[in-house]
Amino acid sequence: MTNVVKRPFFTENDFLSGNDIYQLSLKSIQYDINNAEIAYNTSKTTTDNAASDLEEKKKIVPELKDAYEKAVKNAESIKMNYNTQRAMVNRSKTDYDEAAKVSADAYKVYEEYKAKADSILEEYNRITSTTSSINIEYENARKNVEKILNDIDSAKSNIKKLEEFDSNSVSMLNNAKQEYEEAKARYDEVIDAQHNAAENMPQIKAELDECIKDEEAKKKAMEDALADEMNMPKELVAKLTIGFGGGIGRMREVCGAVSGMTFVISALYDDEKSDIYKRVQAVANEYKEENGSIICRELLGISKPGPDSPIAEKRTKEYYKKRPCPELVELAGDILEKYISNNPYKK
Repeated sequence: MTNVVKRPFFTENDFLSGNDIYQLSLKSIQYDINNAEIAYNTSKTTTDNAASDLEEKKKIVPELKDAYEKAVKNAESIKMNYNTQRAMVNRSKTDYDEAAKVSADAYKVYEEYKAKADSILEEYNRITSTTSSINIEYENARKNVEKILNDIDSAKSNIKKLEEFDSNSVSMLNNAKQEYEEAKARYDEVIDAQHNAAENMPQIKAELDECIKDEEAKKKAMEDALADEMNMPKELVAKLTIGFGGGIGRMREVCGAVSGMTFVISALYDDEKSDIYKRVQAVANEYKEENGSIICRELLGISKPGPDSPIAEKRTKEYYKKRPCPELVELAGDILEKYISNNPYKK
């Protein structure tokens, strides 16, 4: 509320100057009335604004109540959704457990077949490494024989010394004789093992030689057949494809067998470029399905990146034991033969 300052009716100076005291009093009273009206109007405005604010807040109260009730309903709905989602999660967990059980059974079957495959691979590796194993066994046997012979000589020397002793040394003599007999028995076992290894070695060598001859014969037969099929001299075919080896010049990229199939298809079929590409992709994809890749480095399990030395390795028995190349060439020939049979070309 505005404070009203009360002014006096007249001052001492007005009285001494002879001014009209009555008029001054009226003027002062009118001034006080005006201030009182201003104060009243100000208070009324404040009161009216407060009443208006009160009415506005009264209007908001129902809205707040409605909002509260809606919030309660939303909370109930959220709770129902939570319970529904929880039930769905429980059902999903049950489905997952069943699927996991099926996967475990499938994995068990996979492990069984993998064990069979590993057993077959182990047997294959055992057969291919038999020759080197026999050589190692022979060398070990030879060393054992030398050691046993030394033991026998030592035992004989001990026996000779013991025979010179008196009767009180009988027990020592018996021990020395026993050591001699044991050494002699070990020597006989080693000699028998050595004889067995020597007897088996020619047979294993013959089997390995026959295997290499068979692979070389298959390769030559396929080269001759393809040369005849393309109506080209086999020497020319061999010359034109010599760079395919080792994943193209021993760079360990596309397998030479796949490059060979590409060469034959390009020579046999008189098609547009896109059709030739389609045919090449068909045989290459089948080769990849059989072996898992068409890249030389991946087929041989070589982890080192980049090309190898350009110097070609000699085709020895050891080379064929560590390379699957003959089998891959044979597979490529089978794929190519089947494709040509199913897709004849114009001769």
